Amino acid sequence: MGFTLLYMFSTSALLPIFNRAYRAENALLSSIGLDGRLSSSTLPAFAALERLKPAPLNLLDDATAGTLLNGRWALRATIAASVGEDVSDEQGMRGVVNASGITIDAAPLQYPVQEVRISTSRIANEVLLKLGPIGSLYLRVSGGFQRAPLPAPGRRATVVFDQLEVFTRSGERLFTAGWLFDLQAKLNPSLSNGADDSSWLETTYLSERVRLGRGNKGSVFVLQRVEDDGGPLRKWPI
Repeated sequence: MGFTLLYMFSTSALLPIFNRAYRAENALLSSIGLDGRLSSSTLPAFAALERLKPAPLNLLDDATAGTLLNGRWALRATIAASVGEDVSDEQGMRGVVNASGITIDAAPLQYPVQEVRISTSRIANEVLLKLGPIGSLYLRVSGGFQRAPLPAPGRRATVVFDQLEVFTRSGERLFTAGWLFDLQAKLNPSLSNGADDSSWLETTYLSERVRLGRGNKGSVFVLQRVEDDGGPLRKWPI
């Protein structure tokens, strides 16, 4: 009995090592420095993982498959590239988040976090901003998402950001500024009515641990799941 349990434990612990996708994930994650710097192997590893096990084309049409998107994901790297072209000569930026034209630079060595809630069709980007002697604040932009209209694949979502919030380091909300997105929508209606091609995100690889995505503004994303019990803003769900 003891030998059987030990054998089962050892085998289950070793299974990921023999999984091609798991090894490919490790190769990609290990190629990205803590500061977001990319090595010469990052971009080939990204493309290889996409090819090895593409996310299902009906990801957002299948309720079961879509639940794997749920949770909080650390943005390990943002890589500038044109959607559909080979990722080979791009530059990486770890701490940059763009929400409908509002660009935010994250604090050094602090990964931005993206939270996805399938049940409410909401998505949020959360960053820690360091303000020198003043301290630091969390900034979160959030909005709704839905499956992109046909003929787009079912793993592509259109996103419309509608809320901006600022919190203390301890998670107390200081203020909201959703009016910024209302104003932006009035000045540029194409951002919210889908006429502008600037608001979609396509998941190209998805596992329990790693998510890869492409956006139509020419960036690709590497995200790693984090288990932090909702993070510092847990009492303010998106």
